[in-house]
Amino acid sequence: MAAGLTLGSLFDGIAGFPLAAAGVGIKTVWTSEIEPNCIEIAARHFPEAKQLGDITKLNGADLDPVDIISFGSPCQNLSTAGNQKGLDGEKSQLFFEAVRVIDEMRCATNGKYPKYIIWENVAGAFSSNKGQDFRRVLEEITKTNIPMPDSGRWAAAGMVRSRGGSTAWRMLDAQYWGVPQRRKRIYLVRDFRTERAGQILFECESVLGYVAEGRGYETGYAGQTADCASGGNSGGLAQGADGQLKLNFEEGEEKKHTKLDFGRTGDRIYIDAKQSVTLMGRAGGGAAKTGYYLLPVYTIIGNVLGRKAGSGGNQTGVGQDISPTLTESDRHAVAAPEESWRQKYRIRSLTPLECERLDGFPDNWTQYGASGKEMSSNARIKALGNSIAVPCAERVFRGIIAAEQEGRKDG
Repeated sequence: MAAGLTLGSLFDGIAGFPLAAAGVGIKTVWTSEIEPNCIEIAARHFPEAKQLGDITKLNGADLDPVDIISFGSPCQNLSTAGNQKGLDGEKSQLFFEAVRVIDEMRCATNGKYPKYIIWENVAGAFSSNKGQDFRRVLEEITKTNIPMPDSGRWAAAGMVRSRGGSTAWRMLDAQYWGVPQRRKRIYLVRDFRTERAGQILFECESVLGYVAEGRGYETGYAGQTADCASGGNSGGLAQGADGQLKLNFEEGEEKKHTKLDFGRTGDRIYIDAKQSVTLMGRAGGGAAKTGYYLLPVYTIIGNVLGRKAGSGGNQTGVGQDISPTLTESDRHAVAAPEESWRQKYRIRSLTPLECERLDGFPDNWTQYGASGKEMSSNARIKALGNSIAVPCAERVFRGIIAAEQEGRKDG
């Protein structure tokens, strides 16, 4: 399918881009990463790829030329949940190291390689330093002076044509690509040879042979068993202004509320509200006779556990069918029924397996390193919070393959 395309992955993490590339037949030749646990995990799955280490010590002229270079440069200084120092921040300024490596390879190969680059980053890059940071990203990549939009705000999708190629960007949200996680990320593609960057990102998905389930699920959750699914109008968990959870349910015409303390991971939540027979009957099966009914699973933003409602910078509150964005620092949780037929919940943290599924990785992808070392739960969850949504990256690679195939037809 990929006609021999090759990949080099900078800021590789746990090999999210190589995994997405492998799914469409693109071979990863080398990777660059400094975090030891991530290197171990990636080496287990891609033992043939050269691990080059610290990007600041690389010279692109010395690397094996590849068709595509991907890089999700550190986002901490661009994220709205970070310190927002922008591209001049200690972490996010590593973006310029990636550009340097790319420029060095293109110079050494007389502009032949790489043919494409893919940059992935947080949505906050659009607004960082009042939009000036994203303008700098475009200028560094295109080597062209780029004006700010008249509105002063960058659109979620766009394209720039410049001498010797084209550049396009598009916001992709993982929840619409087959995984139940809100994860909005910018994907920017530079095509150094043609004006097909827009085609790569904007071509109709069905034309590319990509079918994502998107939001086809209802109240499911990664790792959730079927008997935890919500039945009918069995109520909802909401957060009040006082930082407490409330169970909302309807009994006849009157809406009732039961307050629940947020508590901490491991705490039990007892729901003592009475349910009407009619409501329990809608919940399914013999509930009307037995008094039992199926309960939904609720997601809880990790940085509000045990805190007031306004605490934490990366979203607040609860949800009922989708996870908040995984990060390296937040430990998101679920309020899940201890037994599906009782009104009793326990707050628990997401497991590493659930986080793998939320990012689109195969089960137990992060459990072991190449040496056989078993990774701790904390190390796994941190690595997954720093990673990418694999289905979104695969969508971009499919676009590149389609552009390559069209180029061969035209040539």
